[in-house]
Amino acid sequence: MQGPPTHGHTPVTPVATNTVDFGLAGHEALHTQGVKAFQARDYQGAIALFMEAAKLSPANPIYFLSLARSFAAGKLFSQAATAYLRAKDLAPLEPIILVELANVLRTLDRKDDTITVLQLAVDLYRRREAAGAARPPAPVVVTAALGVRVSAARLLLDGVAFDDVSLRADANGASLLGVSADGATFLKLELRHNPLKKNTLDGERRIIEQLNRQNCVTCPRLLGHGTAQRAQLEACLDATGREALAAAAGDAFVYMMEEFLPATEVPALGDILLAVLEQKALGVFHADLRPENLRMDKVTGLCRLIDYDQAELLDETMRKLGNAAFFDWCDELVRQKYSRWNFKSFLHYFPALDMKRDFEGLFRDGAFNLASTRLFTNQITTAAKAAIYHTIREADVYIDGERSLDSRRGYLDGIEFSPGERVLDVGCSSGIVSTYVARRGCQVTGIDLDPKIIRGCNILSHILGTDATFRYHDLDAGPVPGTFDTVLLFSVIHHTKNLRANALAISQQCRRIIIECRRAEGGMKPTEGGGWQNTSGWNFATLPELVAGMEALFPGFRLAKNHGQGDRDRYMLELVKADATAPGQSLA
Repeated sequence: MQGPPTHGHTPVTPVATNTVDFGLAGHEALHTQGVKAFQARDYQGAIALFMEAAKLSPANPIYFLSLARSFAAGKLFSQAATAYLRAKDLAPLEPIILVELANVLRTLDRKDDTITVLQLAVDLYRRREAAGAARPPAPVVVTAALGVRVSAARLLLDGVAFDDVSLRADANGASLLGVSADGATFLKLELRHNPLKKNTLDGERRIIEQLNRQNCVTCPRLLGHGTAQRAQLEACLDATGREALAAAAGDAFVYMMEEFLPATEVPALGDILLAVLEQKALGVFHADLRPENLRMDKVTGLCRLIDYDQAELLDETMRKLGNAAFFDWCDELVRQKYSRWNFKSFLHYFPALDMKRDFEGLFRDGAFNLASTRLFTNQITTAAKAAIYHTIREADVYIDGERSLDSRRGYLDGIEFSPGERVLDVGCSSGIVSTYVARRGCQVTGIDLDPKIIRGCNILSHILGTDATFRYHDLDAGPVPGTFDTVLLFSVIHHTKNLRANALAISQQCRRIIIECRRAEGGMKPTEGGGWQNTSGWNFATLPELVAGMEALFPGFRLAKNHGQGDRDRYMLELVKADATAPGQSLA
């Protein structure tokens, strides 16, 4: 299991801050207000205040301890565990933090972890008594992976340096875990395989490789793997680490390295389910959805899953199940897999969830609501009130937006596309047109300047089983690499600042352009600060003037067909290069 580096900060997101006025209060005043809110049993208010205090003074363990206690009082036990761990990192000599953490872990049914943490607390108490007040004991550092630091010297594997390595061990198995000195790589090395785990470390690595080969968005990238020799490990471990190594059989130990994924926010249920659905489509069910295995990135809006030692491979029949049948299967699998711990649901580690309200409320006629995720909301390329542009209607997913494919389908059905035709969809947004064209047999690339929506599009492509690919690109930064048979410009080209330069570049990259536009257009483009800036546009009095203007804008192209005027007074114009003889004729 990954954990944040012992020297790093793991923020804990407050449940709600909208009812609290922070004003200009300092961290001490905020903490005092938080204590009052806690005493009044306003746990959400207390969480918000303690979180703000911790942001202002991130090295104060009292603030994180108060935050942990507030989470626990509010029955947000997973978040409480994370906050307790941060408090322990900041105050490694306080065993009471470990005792309280153990109580939270027991509530989460993490029996092995509870025992491990209590043993650490007892050991710390004994060392404190033995040392006396004049000679404080050496700190016991507990990482978020619930391991004990065992590094004595730098461990170097495949050129990657690990200064801090932790031991995670119990009666069933033992592993070494670490984060590289540069914070980019996570190490997992298996000393003894835990028979309660579905997969060995080698099996876990093969599952991640399978997901990586299919360009899975919601899993970590595997960076390397191999074996480490006993002598090399002995030279890098302290006495505790060497003792664990001595109990392990063999002279070579399997390890893998993957990208380290810090958690910067608590994921919503929709974010988690989106990751599960993508990986289901790629043939994997994680099967161990505990909070520490979920890595939510506030900046990217992406929730990724880590730690695949309990993951299950899915056959083609399972991959094609509808959502309701699949999640029923997940529940049954988890009940059987973890029957000794009396699990009832694949969301066992989220006891505060109301399955009727929180889970079933995310589905409509069996389709998952993409509006419950960070990736598909707050889109930066639309000024729509809900910040969602495209409406999606699929059997497994849906979202309600400003425009649907229905308003364009009549025109699109009348446009000829050839099998294997290379199509570029500029300004693809959530990819409904790209998906439509891919289903007609084309090789589609969609681009957009919203990186979150591009990640969402690639996830959707996997869920829907299309071969469309999507990537972040801003035309104003330069042309898209490569050549294409057809370029789709649906209400987009005027939203670029360098209109003529972009049009010229597109003219040189393809043989056909399908443009959707009005006689008069004025574009806008989002700014980094969250606002909008004017870009470019045109104003033609008549349709013939619009056609002439488009032919001038794209040198060498002539109107092949006007497919009509659709919603919002937009025309669908098909332009072809003067020497082009048929759609799909390659430029290469």
